[in-house]
Amino acid sequence: MEKGGLVGATPYEAFQVSVGLGTTMSPTDVLEGIMRIKMKVAVSKPAEFIVITFQQQMQNS
Repeated sequence: MEKGGLVGATPYEAFQVSVGLGTTMSPTDVLEGIMRIKMKVAVSKPAEFIVITFQQQMQNS
């Protein structure tokens, strides 16, 4: 599936997003208010997955 910058026969092959306890975050991260999101995208060039990780410190109340 090549309609833009991502490639793959299905959306799952073109990109994947992971977030959550036991996946991208530890119990300590949750207690400290840290959220991590990992995104993998299959771009047409250089023809491999690129992994992007976002991290945000949640606001303390």
